[in-house]
Amino acid sequence: MEIQLDKFCSLLIGAKEERGADGSGVSPYLLENILYPYLEGENIRLDSLDYGAFSLPDLDSLFAFIGEIEDAHGKTQSKLEKLWKSPPAARPARAFC
Repeated sequence: MEIQLDKFCSLLIGAKEERGADGSGVSPYLLENILYPYLEGENIRLDSLDYGAFSLPDLDSLFAFIGEIEDAHGKTQSKLEKLWKSPPAARPARAFC
């Protein structure tokens, strides 16, 4: 696969923005006390959680949100790998200086 940088940049500019993972349906308590600390590499102490601050359906929403994030990451990673492995397009003359 050959990449022409000028064409690639124009395609990026014209690309539609996709809807990202939406955490608005997730309990703020779970985001602040479980997900964000976990993503920062912190240990989560189960005895320090307020189990009255969320319900079982809130956990389902959290897991669905994490699944959306994982899907988006996987798609981005595969596209990035294709791009990274592509050789640059040769130009007939230098394009810099």
